[in-house]
Amino acid sequence: MLFSKAEQERIKSAVQNAEAMTSGEIVTLVVKSSGAYRWVHWFWGTMGWAVGSCGIWLIATDSVWSFATHEILEVQCLFALVGSLLGRIPLLKRWTLPKKLISERVHRECLANFVATGMQETRDRTGILIYLSELEHRVEILADRGIHQHCGPDYWNEQVSHIAKGLRRGKGAESLIEAIGQIGKKLAEHFPPRDDDQNELDNSITFGHQSLPSSEPDPEN
Repeated sequence: MLFSKAEQERIKSAVQNAEAMTSGEIVTLVVKSSGAYRWVHWFWGTMGWAVGSCGIWLIATDSVWSFATHEILEVQCLFALVGSLLGRIPLLKRWTLPKKLISERVHRECLANFVATGMQETRDRTGILIYLSELEHRVEILADRGIHQHCGPDYWNEQVSHIAKGLRRGKGAESLIEAIGQIGKKLAEHFPPRDDDQNELDNSITFGHQSLPSSEPDPEN
C-alpha cells in the first residue's frame, strides 16, 4: 500500500483542515494502475518464445545436439511462460509502456473517477480530485471549472510536481499533505466557507481500481 494507516489518517486530517477554510471539496484517490495493459504480458511472452527459439537454434548449429519436435516446443513454451511472468513485474511493465499511452490512460481514468465520485455535482463546482496511479508513477489533479478558472493549469502542474518529487524521495505523504494545504488556501481565497456549508464528499483517502471497462485498444491506435 502506498500510504500506511498512520499516513492515511494524517492525509485525512489535512483534507479536513483544508476544507475547514473553504466551501470547496478535495478528494484523494490512489489506484494500483490506470489500465490492465494485458498486451504487455503477450509482448514479453513472445519475447521469451523468441529467445528460447534462438537458443535452441544456436545450440543445434554449434554442436552435435539435436532436438525432437516436442522438446523444441517444450523449451519455447517454457521461455514464453517465463517472459509472460516477467511482464507482470511492475518495473518491467512500466518500462514497456509508451509514455504517451501512460499519459492518455491516466488522464482518462482521472476524468472517469472524477465523474464516478460525483465531484462535478458540488454546489460551486469546486471539486478537486488528486489522483495517484501507482504502476505508472503518475499524479494528476483535476479541478472543476469553478476553481480552475481562478488558477489555471500552471498552478495545478506545480502541485503535481511537488507531490511527484515527494513520492520519488520516499516522502509521498508529506508532499501530498503540503499540496493539500496549499490547495485549501487557494480555495479559501475564492470560496470561503458558508454558514450552510456541508461536507459533500468523503475526506478519507480512497484506494481503488480503474473505473473504466478493461477492453483496451492497441497502443498504436
